Amino acid sequence: MIKYLVWVFALCLLASCSKKFAKIYIEQPSMQQVAPDTIDFAAEPSSKPDISPPQIAVFDRVIQFDFDRSVVRPDMLPIMRESARIMRDNPAIMIRATGHTCDIGTVQYNHSLGLRRAVAVRDYLIANGIDGKRIEIESMGESEPVGTREQNRRCEINTLWK
Repeated sequence: MIKYLVWVFALCLLASCSKKFAKIYIEQPSMQQVAPDTIDFAAEPSSKPDISPPQIAVFDRVIQFDFDRSVVRPDMLPIMRESARIMRDNPAIMIRATGHTCDIGTVQYNHSLGLRRAVAVRDYLIANGIDGKRIEIESMGESEPVGTREQNRRCEINTLWK
């Protein structure tokens, strides 16, 4: 019987301790203490706080290239102009230009060609007033195919989330 009472006492002691610890974890240490005489309970809030998400332009574009070329095609120039305009209008946007190729050629050659395509996109944007520090470049070569060989000759422009 004494053994039973000791266990009940120990459980009660642990239960009371766990409530104290839970109270410590629930409190917010960064909250400011406000003196009671400075609170005006009769005052109406002047406006609701703005809790809407920030308006950030997000864009993903694909620039197609001709076989074994790293020059932006004339039919892709409207997309490039639009990308430059969006970046000028939204100076906080950072992008990554990722060059891709089809599977014709060696892995090393295709990696180099993908990088040249990304550089061509970056250089176009820089020539149109975009700071080069806002543009990351990389090459995936032939490692991420999306369809036909023609569709894989591309550079993807994606918004970075930092």
